[in-house]
Amino acid sequence: MLKEAIKLIRTATFKGALRLKNHSRIVGSVVRNHALMNILEAFEKCGILSRFVSQEGISPEKEPGFNSYVLRTVCEYLYEIGILEQSGSNIYRAKNPVRFKRLMKAVNAAMAYNPPLQDLDNLLTGKHEYGRDVCRDDRYDAIASDDVSEIFYYGFTEQGLRKTGTRVLLDVGCGTGAFLAFLDKRESYGKLYGIDLSESAIKEGKARGYESGRVKLVTGSALKPDDLRVPGMETPDTLLIMQVLHEFTDPEVARILKSIRAGFPGARVFITETPQRNTQAVKKRRTTSIPELKLVHLLSNQVMRTSERWMQLFSDAGYELVDSEMNDLANVMYLVFEPILQKPLFWEVHL
Repeated sequence: MLKEAIKLIRTATFKGALRLKNHSRIVGSVVRNHALMNILEAFEKCGILSRFVSQEGISPEKEPGFNSYVLRTVCEYLYEIGILEQSGSNIYRAKNPVRFKRLMKAVNAAMAYNPPLQDLDNLLTGKHEYGRDVCRDDRYDAIASDDVSEIFYYGFTEQGLRKTGTRVLLDVGCGTGAFLAFLDKRESYGKLYGIDLSESAIKEGKARGYESGRVKLVTGSALKPDDLRVPGMETPDTLLIMQVLHEFTDPEVARILKSIRAGFPGARVFITETPQRNTQAVKKRRTTSIPELKLVHLLSNQVMRTSERWMQLFSDAGYELVDSEMNDLANVMYLVFEPILQKPLFWEVHL
């Protein structure tokens, strides 16, 4: 090794050898991260990703329906970079199951917004438009949201809900219904209803067993008043909208609030949202996933808002802020609004 290093320096000079080392390190890091994510995404699509954390693992030569050469090549690569371990019987398993499960969750997030990122050249040149020609994968977006939310957002939101004395809850834009399943474990809540536009997300939630005697999940649109009236539903005292309203423009938010006021005039509205941050604030958090979250949110035409902007939108709709909390470290806030029954509604005056 020493002789080879001396020969390298003599041939390329010390400066050249250093440049070669730095180039190899940077390229290796970029290519490795790209390759790793694509491999894990392929495993997920093929339905074998979770098996690497199981006791049986994966044996490339014994997997029906797979090209054993390709599967073995990929598994060997993951073994060489320290992701997998290999037993004597040529079985591959996750070397660090805890870390591998984190990678699995990262795959869900990557696959959610992979379509627009892969189509970025067409979005850049205006040949394609988000929402018309390309969009995110709703199923993986719902799963990724659950993965992130269960760590902190669920507890953060539940603490705020508990202060309101909520008994009957309608979760608008519930995704898979994972948060309702989270609340179902607590005795302080009564009936829990969830509605989401994505049929695949609701189907995923039902497949995971999130429905129960207290939890009911249905497909529907927050923009349609009739959809908000879940069949057989008890009148909710709180409508929860968690990490959803940033999907809509200001006029659409006004329409949603109009639907809520029409259907449930006495109900409070509890929202959990990611606050708008300027470029300098995001740059200071570049060691976190905040820059990536901002990127995919804005590429998909989502509208990040400040708490002041949310207060204005709700005030226009006849609501007043009664409680709020911000956690800057986790980059999340909740705001609780109560209807002002005597105040003329914005659309009654202007529409």
